[in-house]
Amino acid sequence: MSSIPGLFLIPFPALAMVVALLFVPRYIRARAMMTLANRWNLSYQGSKLPGSFPLDRRRFPIPLNSFHKVFHVISGTCRGKQVLILEVLAGSGRSAYDTTILAVRADQNPFGPLDKPWKVIESNGWYALIRVGFWRMYWSISISQIETFLGRL
Repeated sequence: MSSIPGLFLIPFPALAMVVALLFVPRYIRARAMMTLANRWNLSYQGSKLPGSFPLDRRRFPIPLNSFHKVFHVISGTCRGKQVLILEVLAGSGRSAYDTTILAVRADQNPFGPLDKPWKVIESNGWYALIRVGFWRMYWSISISQIETFLGRL
């Protein structure tokens, strides 16, 4: 009987490390996104996607039907333009990835001409900015990069 507690304690630190590696970065990113929303006088919506954001699935480079989760949704008006910032979990299994989408409703591209790794997609009056990485993998947009783009609106 004395060997059972010892066996139980061996995997516990490993389990704690896995939990920390999975959830701590998401917690830190959530806090950073909340701070961003407050700094720019926008509204942090959590995982609630506004109905006013209809991207055409045929034109969007990331298959919208492959999104498993939408999180860190921020919406509001910035310099007179409707803005939506969101992160999604797309793909499945080991090929799942997080990506950030910065979208602005405008008459013309508010981001201007951009070089790689940036890609702008227009759909239904929205211009969505994503960062495309190596082999078309999608990467998150850093908080400072989001603030740079918001400052240019």
